Amino acid sequence: MTDSLFGELPVRDLAGFTPAARLSDLQRGKMKRVDLNGVSILLAVLDSANGPAANLAGVEVVAFTSICPHALGDLSYGSLSNGEVDCPDHGYRFNARTGACIFPKQGPRLQTYPVRVLSDGTVMVKVERPAWMSSGA
Repeated sequence: MTDSLFGELPVRDLAGFTPAARLSDLQRGKMKRVDLNGVSILLAVLDSANGPAANLAGVEVVAFTSICPHALGDLSYGSLSNGEVDCPDHGYRFNARTGACIFPKQGPRLQTYPVRVLSDGTVMVKVERPAWMSSGA
């Protein structure tokens, strides 16, 4: 995904954020899968801009893993509504902003990632490559 948008190697800024998409490529209330640093994530523009996620002119963009922490379901096949993402496999529901498990209570937390939206509409996400994916680990 990022290879076609930004050249062969995505460029990280000094804080570790990598270009993930253009804001114009995202649709409000829909999820878009991108792969960054070997990690599959979902980007979403949420219905309301009142959370701690990246904001640009009232637009709220969040990023979270595409894999459900309960049983490794593919969240890209789930649904996104009112800032919550539902897993299609077992019905687990997560807050897309915070990663908190809403249903069932006390369920596993969804991995979320910091997002920045630049003034030119570039969506930047900070995704560290998991230690187990590093060579020599």
